[in-house]
Amino acid sequence: DYRREKRLRRADGRWQWVRMTASAVRSDAGPPYAVAHIEDVTVRRAAEAALARRALVDPLTGLSNRGVLLDHVLLEIRELERLGGAVAVLYLDLDRFKDVNDTLGHAAGDEVLRTVATRLSETVRGSEAVGRLAGDEFIVVAHVWDEAQALRITRRLVDTVSEPIVVGSRAIVVR
Repeated sequence: DYRREKRLRRADGRWQWVRMTASAVRSDAGPPYAVAHIEDVTVRRAAEAALARRALVDPLTGLSNRGVLLDHVLLEIRELERLGGAVAVLYLDLDRFKDVNDTLGHAAGDEVLRTVATRLSETVRGSEAVGRLAGDEFIVVAHVWDEAQALRITRRLVDTVSEPIVVGSRAIVVR
């Protein structure tokens, strides 16, 4: 028996997932032959990918969720034995964010959170991980060699987040 899922390019250029199964059939009544079945599983594969993404990613910001961040912290702690140094877990809570939701509405608040997430993602370096803990709380995990390096990373992140965010015609400053 043969079973396999494979991604194929259609004639129109789009990609499609198919499940192919084939079985050899032997019979005393005639020569052996094969039965093959090809099934389009594109929708199922897309649903599985969406579920996996929801399990790992904050849906509003696209950042890692708390479970992924915890895994990253544990990975960094294991790396300490090999590399030395320390793990910095930096917690960022936006000041005056409640005021944004209360005065401008939740859509504006969501826009602020997405902008902060984008800025943090663009600011962290390859060895640093950023995620959304909950609400207006973000975490950055970094391997550092000393406290001074952790403070430099913190200053860089705070400076990035403190830049005004334009929502509609309003400039909003969160820190």
